[in-house]
Amino acid sequence: MILTEKETNAIEDLKTQEQACIEKYTKYSNQAKDPVLKELFEEIARDEQKHFDSLDQVIKGKVPSVDCNDSKGKNYNPAATYDSLGNSEDKKADCYLATDCIGTEKLVQNCINF
Repeated sequence: MILTEKETNAIEDLKTQEQACIEKYTKYSNQAKDPVLKELFEEIARDEQKHFDSLDQVIKGKVPSVDCNDSKGKNYNPAATYDSLGNSEDKKADCYLATDCIGTEKLVQNCINF
């Protein structure tokens, strides 16, 4: 696979965004108080690493294998744990992390759909 300069630059930009997401979600995993949210951020960071690795393969001229029928989100049903935490400040902090994560994903998705 041979990419044009414009395609290469676009993919490099996407790699930069993916790297930022990996770092953000790893940091958020360390900051999250809720164990279920902590685990979710870890999983999202791993998924972002897979996206980064796929883009790196494309830059190297390889066609990565991808799972276009991913249904993890469809079947995701986390257990509520805030009743046991009881700290509303922890809940507010985790709410910020989750809200920022959703906003980041929407932003990155919009950049991919240009």
